[in-house]
Amino acid sequence: MSHHHQRRLDRALYHLESLEEELEAWRKENPYQTWSEPDDFDSTKKLLWVEVLKPPPAADLSVIIGDCIHNLRSALDNLAFELALAYKGAPLPSDIEGKAGFPTLPAENPAKLDNMLKGIHPDAKAIIEGLQPYNRWKRATNDPLWQLNKLAVEDKHRLPHITLVVNRNLSFWVPAGFNADEIEPIFGPIEDRAPIARYPAFDETGTEVDMNLTPAVSIGFGQRAPKQLRGMPVTDRLRHIHSYIIEKVIRPLVVPFLD
Repeated sequence: MSHHHQRRLDRALYHLESLEEELEAWRKENPYQTWSEPDDFDSTKKLLWVEVLKPPPAADLSVIIGDCIHNLRSALDNLAFELALAYKGAPLPSDIEGKAGFPTLPAENPAKLDNMLKGIHPDAKAIIEGLQPYNRWKRATNDPLWQLNKLAVEDKHRLPHITLVVNRNLSFWVPAGFNADEIEPIFGPIEDRAPIARYPAFDETGTEVDMNLTPAVSIGFGQRAPKQLRGMPVTDRLRHIHSYIIEKVIRPLVVPFLD
């Protein structure tokens, strides 16, 4: 049996794969260039710069991202509704049908939790309560479900804001006499151009270094995203949220209470 929440997750994955395909097509157009120049603040260092020659289609990508976020969040609410149907049977009473949903609460709120989970098996309710971000204490805002909920709220009002970033890995060729550990990546948003790495201007023999670094430029969450997500590569985080839902939410709830 194919549940609605699974169809939502499948659709979210479809949008995520579409996003990755669009980004890969953009990268194949050689849309940016890199070069090195001395660091004005430290004569012993050089900076590697990147300049964007052709920005990605931000408006189109934001629509795809919004569709992915919407389906991820809807999968949770669909699951809560299906759990109520499995426990109470159809048709659901109006006070359950109109309020059933999957809470993602940063602070403990028993009344809201009970209201949204009314009609769900007590054991399933206990699992969902254990998944609430408020259980992470001061790290609630790092919780994938909290982040998804914040992104979904933003998406209801406007397209997700994105910015260019360098993925948190750089491939490079290291010349002889040079220690790769001395390369310092610089992570942050890229408007038109920005430094992305700092490294010693001279190797251990005193020879000037000309480093060939290849950045993996991608898109990250922009300034309207939760602070913990700003600058984080979009595809990486959405894949993590998708996997988290499957591993931590779907598996503990579906087999015992729906299958």
